[in-house]
Amino acid sequence: MPVYTALLFLTRFPQFLKTPITEKDLQRSVCFFPLIGAFIGGILYAIFFALKGLLEESFLCALILTAETVITGGIHLDGLADTSDGIFSGKEREKKLEIMKDSRVGAFGVIAIVLDFLLKFSGILSILKENPLLLIIVPVAGRWLISFGIVFFPYLREKGLGKAFNCGKGRIRFFISSFICVIICGIILKLKVFYFLTALIFSGLIFSFYIMKELKGMTGDTYGALNEFGEIFSLLILMLLYK
Repeated sequence: MPVYTALLFLTRFPQFLKTPITEKDLQRSVCFFPLIGAFIGGILYAIFFALKGLLEESFLCALILTAETVITGGIHLDGLADTSDGIFSGKEREKKLEIMKDSRVGAFGVIAIVLDFLLKFSGILSILKENPLLLIIVPVAGRWLISFGIVFFPYLREKGLGKAFNCGKGRIRFFISSFICVIICGIILKLKVFYFLTALIFSGLIFSFYIMKELKGMTGDTYGALNEFGEIFSLLILMLLYK
């Protein structure tokens, strides 16, 4: 059930089981976020494998980005946009949090989404030329950083789905998440996995501390921003590792 809960939370796959999801299911699902990332990455790789001889690489890259957005419903992009609107507003902390709750997307949110797609497009285009299997790693990295943010940083909102994930948190959940992440990434990266994950967690720490400095805690939106940051930075690390 925790794996199923993680699938429902991180993707837009329909709920096909009638069993109610409990708060414990939500909390335990954090362990399996990287596994769902591998599932998403596997779909992206399957799209590449099926169409690699039929389409130009640039168009195929755009198609892969579109597919990821459809699979996730753009939930993490929405979080990135809201986080950017709040953090870069130049307002005091409470006003930033209020801006992040607004369903409308502001100028900073639009800029963040555009830059996100540009950086991902360039990064994916680069790794496809080196090793297309690296596509699987990128969503794994993003979801791993979400589990990191949930376990090690306080949640700000009194209500919301993110609160349920954060309540009763335990470090063992991040360790399980990390173990799954190491296994998946290690199969593809071999010994380079240690360089990759060290750089990723270090960059994730810097980004998380920046969020803490601005907001004094995490929200559901910042989890989405963490995912997008993780995907972009993982692409950068992979490009450097395979340069």
